[in-house]
Amino acid sequence: MISYLGWISGTFIGLLFSSNFNTALKNSMGIALYAMFLSILIPNLKKSIYTSLSVLVSIVIYLVLKQFIPKYFSIIIVSILVSFIFAFFEKNEDDLK
Repeated sequence: MISYLGWISGTFIGLLFSSNFNTALKNSMGIALYAMFLSILIPNLKKSIYTSLSVLVSIVIYLVLKQFIPKYFSIIIVSILVSFIFAFFEKNEDDLK
């Protein structure tokens, strides 16, 4: 609950004060968002082979799809497709135990 309140309050504060940021700071925020995503993702990659494999499969499918459809549609399609595929495999692994 505290993390959600922190996220919401940080977003609100950013909304209020972002117009006062200079261009260099605004551009660095995009990089910070990717760094934050990686800091969440990397520890989880160490825990599960399925998580690591799903990231690799996602990258490959995305690189193929973005050649044929717009990049934003590719991301959505890959996210949904890989989530369903690996949820199915993980469910079947749990049934075998």
